[in-house]
Amino acid sequence: MSNAAIEQHISVIGAATVETIHSLCNVDLQQHGDAHPAVGDIFATVNLSGELNCGVCLSMPRETATQITGKFAGFAIPFDSPDMTDAIGEIANIVAGRIKACLDSKGIRAEISLPSVTHEPPKANSVSLTFDSPLGPVQTVLIPAA
Repeated sequence: MSNAAIEQHISVIGAATVETIHSLCNVDLQQHGDAHPAVGDIFATVNLSGELNCGVCLSMPRETATQITGKFAGFAIPFDSPDMTDAIGEIANIVAGRIKACLDSKGIRAEISLPSVTHEPPKANSVSLTFDSPLGPVQTVLIPAA
């Protein structure tokens, strides 16, 4: 899927990210107008397949991840622990689920995969949405299917 096809749904994807982080963590995100390359220390990707085929990758630096997962879980999660991988993966999964629900409501069928969490940024040509928050930056990176 091309970046142009992904960009048709960028507002849905951005809104799903903002709404999910707010509802799960009580953190407000403010989107930047310009795109940036994928950055961060942890990357959780959920693949969408169906009428929209792409990866949705939630990324953030270590400090942001530690604070957001602490708000999500209700207790501090060390960055290098397996619990961090689980928490970031679950947040990305919920973002993807919200994207799926929004697409479904527009008649666009999509399925979501289980999350995959790494410490390496996506290698593919991607479109990113960058957000500021009181806890630090967050990105949603959209990766076209190969």
